[in-house]
Amino acid sequence: MDRPNKSYPGGGYQGPNPAPHHYGSMEGTGQVNNPDCTASTSPAQIIPIEVEDELGENIYKMSPHVPISHDDTFKESSAIQGFAFMKTVSRLIYEYTHFAIYATLTLIIAPIMSFVWAIFFAIAHICVIWFSQPAIKMLYIFLRVCQLVYVPFVRFFLDPLYKSLSLVFSSIRGQFRLHSSDVTLNMKTIQV
Repeated sequence: MDRPNKSYPGGGYQGPNPAPHHYGSMEGTGQVNNPDCTASTSPAQIIPIEVEDELGENIYKMSPHVPISHDDTFKESSAIQGFAFMKTVSRLIYEYTHFAIYATLTLIIAPIMSFVWAIFFAIAHICVIWFSQPAIKMLYIFLRVCQLVYVPFVRFFLDPLYKSLSLVFSSIRGQFRLHSSDVTLNMKTIQV
């Protein structure tokens, strides 16, 4: 069955249900999308999320990694800037050196570190599964047995003591007076 071509902000036919926009995108509709990546159609949810500073950067954008590109690392002031061709040359040197060193070290270190971390996590899993969890279960059993002894002990020996002390202290009565040049307070309490 032929389906009619529908026009979407992304362009082209996208099937009967268009793919949702990316979270936070305002592309096409001017609406904020929900966290579950479905397009929002409620007018109450129209919130401008693209807040830019004077350099045109989104000031609320959170990146999962620290930006380390040449332009992010070496920002020149808008008041004074170097030669454009030197910026291009330094960018190329930075990017190719960065890539070459990273790729070389990845080839050397990644297999070793993968092996080391695999051993570490395997040992950690063994410790948690075979030592920590059973020890914690034994602690729960021990605390349950202690509770079976502790609760009747408190009820039998300490509850009468607490009740007696509360009766003793509840029958204390006194008279307190506070005299001040502005205020006189007469507070009467029970006498002993």
